[in-house]
Amino acid sequence: MQWPVPALELVMDGLRDWSLRHQLPLHRYTDQEVRRAVAGRDRVSASQLAYAIMSLLGQVGQTRVTREWEAIAAGYYHLANQG
Repeated sequence: MQWPVPALELVMDGLRDWSLRHQLPLHRYTDQEVRRAVAGRDRVSASQLAYAIMSLLGQVGQTRVTREWEAIAAGYYHLANQG
């Protein structure tokens, strides 16, 4: 089921307002897009995604929390698509 999530709508509205106030573009990517581009498959675990982005950036062994690696992967994906 696809039920509306009010909290998610509030977050998206806040991000949209913030980006407009600061005159910055807002980009949206799905998890699957980022995971496919970075790790080669849509469905990889968080640790597999972390290792894939570490490998791409030559940072194997660097300690970060999972959310940081996910954010780095999204940023990498974004920069790779700016061509």
